Amino acid sequence: LTRMTMAAGTRLRLMSAGIALTSGASLALSLLFSRLFSVTMYYHFAFFIVSLALLGIAIGGVAVYVLPKVFRPSRLLPMAGVVAALVAPLTLFAVDVAVSNPMSVALEGDNVGRLLEIYFATALPFFASGLAVTLVMSAAKSDIGRIYAFDLGGAALGCLAIIPLIASVGGPGALAIAGAISAVGGVFLCLAGRD
Repeated sequence: LTRMTMAAGTRLRLMSAGIALTSGASLALSLLFSRLFSVTMYYHFAFFIVSLALLGIAIGGVAVYVLPKVFRPSRLLPMAGVVAALVAPLTLFAVDVAVSNPMSVALEGDNVGRLLEIYFATALPFFASGLAVTLVMSAAKSDIGRIYAFDLGGAALGCLAIIPLIASVGGPGALAIAGAISAVGGVFLCLAGRD
């Protein structure tokens, strides 16, 4: 009984750390992409990142609800870990697409196509982080209060962390670090999902 209690405590600590890192990275990415878009595109395009973050989180939640056979309870945490780790390469892909597609204010076919390409490429890391958070929340069951507290705390720290991060490594470097932080959170979630 004591060994089972210790194992449950370790699992809860790993889940808490994993969701804090993943949600912190997600909020940091949202703010950092807003900054990147305000530099690479016209300022009024910078705010569409909010819709991307909401879209990604919403699609992640809907996917878990609509596909219960895919997201079975025994696989929730390992899947959350893998998806959280995917945020890192998806972030690098989104940055590459965003900086290699120059925008102008003209409403032309090329411009609309570039904007759609940037929009969907940038939505991918938010979909992955939203899916990871939804999977962890689904796996939390009776510990949902603690997990949600770590989710909110991690998100707050992610917002604060971008200030020194941008100052020390710049915008693109900060985006890469935020993606890497989500990957570390994914490792914690995979460890929490071990039997």
